[in-house]
Amino acid sequence: MRIMKSFISPNFSGEKLDRGKIEDWIDIFEDRITNWIFRQARFLLESPHSEYAIVQLLLPYFEAIAMYMKGQDSHGKSKQFFKEGFKTVFSSPGNPEHVLLRIADVLYEDARCGFFHDNMIRSRIFFANDVPEAINLNLPRVNGKIDLNGDIKAIIINAEKFLDEVESHFKMYIEQLRNKNNHDLRKNFKKIWLKKYPRGSPPIGIGGFMGFLDELSK
Repeated sequence: MRIMKSFISPNFSGEKLDRGKIEDWIDIFEDRITNWIFRQARFLLESPHSEYAIVQLLLPYFEAIAMYMKGQDSHGKSKQFFKEGFKTVFSSPGNPEHVLLRIADVLYEDARCGFFHDNMIRSRIFFANDVPEAINLNLPRVNGKIDLNGDIKAIIINAEKFLDEVESHFKMYIEQLRNKNNHDLRKNFKKIWLKKYPRGSPPIGIGGFMGFLDELSK
């Protein structure tokens, strides 16, 4: 069996993974998300009707970033972590928390679960390139005024602006993570990183099925 040099991100080999330094792990994490996710999504922007694919690439970000920021695994709590991550990314003075959490509910059920279970969005998710915000809501009106507490009838996503928001948050998170004064943030990142990528993983081998059996029999 031949042992190959494994690349665990577009720019880094497995050797960097095993150095045991948080700075190396941050480099790998940034390289993966930036080049495997955001860069590919940017390429897709040039292709007609790519909004579905772009948003599908980005939806796992919310659950993942919540895990790294909290230092807790999301096993059995996927929806909770998705909502917390979404709220963190889109939090601003103009976005009330209770509305963000209700948006996250719909996105989880109709977009995240729609894509990953049905391979298609569900009934309340739409895409448009000419809407003003990354996420736009269709809400009922009461006495001529928009009812922020009313049922969300539809979410209209501007895929390019959605990508801008998620990518902007990630850049800010990486910048904060590189700051050695942010002890808790770095500790939480390290905890999840080591859970997902434990040290001492075996090297990757290349060989046919019978080749592996030969190795095991030695």
